[in-house]
Amino acid sequence: MKILIIRMFPNKPKISNYNMQEIGLAKSLIKAGHECDIVYYNGNDESKEEYIITNDIKIKIFWLKGRDFIGNALYERKIDNIIRNYDIVQTSEYYQIQNIKLYKILKNKLVIYHGPYYNKIDIKLRIKMFLFDTYVNIFNRKYKNIKIITKSKLAELFLKGKEYKNVTTIGVGLDNDKIEKTEIISNLEEIEKIKTFKGNGKLIGYIGQLEKRRNIDFIINTFNKVNKENKNAKLLIIGKGKQEYEKMCIDLIKKNNLEDKIIIIKQINQDSIKEIYKLMDIFLLATSYEIYGMVLLEAMFYGVPVITTYNGGSSTIIENNKNGYILDLDEKMWTNKILGILTEKEKIDSNDISNQIKNNYTWDCLVKKFIDEYQY
Repeated sequence: MKILIIRMFPNKPKISNYNMQEIGLAKSLIKAGHECDIVYYNGNDESKEEYIITNDIKIKIFWLKGRDFIGNALYERKIDNIIRNYDIVQTSEYYQIQNIKLYKILKNKLVIYHGPYYNKIDIKLRIKMFLFDTYVNIFNRKYKNIKIITKSKLAELFLKGKEYKNVTTIGVGLDNDKIEKTEIISNLEEIEKIKTFKGNGKLIGYIGQLEKRRNIDFIINTFNKVNKENKNAKLLIIGKGKQEYEKMCIDLIKKNNLEDKIIIIKQINQDSIKEIYKLMDIFLLATSYEIYGMVLLEAMFYGVPVITTYNGGSSTIIENNKNGYILDLDEKMWTNKILGILTEKEKIDSNDISNQIKNNYTWDCLVKKFIDEYQY
């Protein structure tokens, strides 16, 4: 089968990034015996083609000229000729305007890989979806029959509520070649700093943006309660955000006299992340909204017990109290759960957590499901 993956976001991606989902999936499709190329947005720059080699696999990249129309990637007409050379074309997000045009050309050769679900936080996204549903999709009724693969069960429920009929959840994969074979080449000083900070204690961790949506203040307040019951606990926060929110977090740490119990490191290179997870006893993601949350996959891959909210990733990969914990944003509930894990009153085998991801949520594991869905 010859497959083309089109990234429908109007920004130029850095394909050297650790988690390029298109490259991870393309690589696994090629390993499974299929041909797979990728289209990336090149803005106002002229279109070009290049090949990249990753783990000895060669992938063709089309960098296509395009424009940004209120968050929609509209590619130049050249894309109409390119797509005709493929058995399946996979794009992203149901609300992208160009999907309508591609569907008219490709019909059942088009598959959409979709992530977002309804949320109160991202107002721009809600407006974009409303405009698409009201002024674009209303004139294209057959579009509701398109095959859609979702990243989460919440996204599947969201689209079925919009009367899309052909929706299946597969999830998101980890690139196991990168996550298992990466060797530490940087951040050795920071890793030693974290080891010294942890000492003989227990390390609770968070990795990601410092932003209101991720409720870092909630994590700090919860840890303050944990600290009053268990002086052996430490909190590691890795990430950065807007200056105002960062300052609020630091002020909250100082207010509760937790400077020797909480450490914030703004950045750790991806090649060193696995060593950080290995130091953690618990991972927290107190997010109000998450399309998926790759940090959940990463933490669980390394066998770290995860406490999180009900979000895209957790709705798909976590079976509550069996391979992780899903809780409402309630400080008392989170405090009790953390204390339970630290004292081993609550216990999940780290090998079971890790195997759940290794056996089900790497791209190599998921690729057969994608191929099955392409054959509709």
